[in-house]
Amino acid sequence: MSYPERILPDETEPGVVALHLKRYVFARPWCERRDVLDVACGTGYGTASLAEVAREAVGGDIDADAVAYARGRYARANVRFDVVDAQALPYEPASFDTFVSFETIEHLDDPAVLAREAARVLRDGGAFLVSTPQVAETTHSPRFASSASVAARPDATACCGGSTCSACVGAPPPFAAWTR
Repeated sequence: MSYPERILPDETEPGVVALHLKRYVFARPWCERRDVLDVACGTGYGTASLAEVAREAVGGDIDADAVAYARGRYARANVRFDVVDAQALPYEPASFDTFVSFETIEHLDDPAVLAREAARVLRDGGAFLVSTPQVAETTHSPRFASSASVAARPDATACCGGSTCSACVGAPPPFAAWTR
């Protein structure tokens, strides 16, 4: 199984698509009836998934071709796609309730910039959800792709608070979430 950087669901192996969509399934509870920003949305399939439960979902990516594809493929009333730089977002402070960015932070020269931008554009009570690959785990043990883990913040939460369900207890952190 290959792992492409850009996912086109209609042209990508179903297992790879499913693996990527698990991140969005994890994020959905933080997106229900909220204004959501999906940074580095690629071709938009994840943003479209979040829009099923969000009040509004905005997908942003630096690749204008990917954004054009997303606009054509996933257009709906509560979705929009913008060309953006993850390290200099064009949005006003306190514009979103939830900020998701999956498989992005490892590509940035200064990952802290993404976290600062998330904090800037999130409203009070907002949530920042991020994932980064753990190749040894996600390639050889895909069960971890559905795991949740609490980030190192005292106000962070995961699906069960990190203490009761099998997805949280003892799992490596392919996903993390914190609330503002």
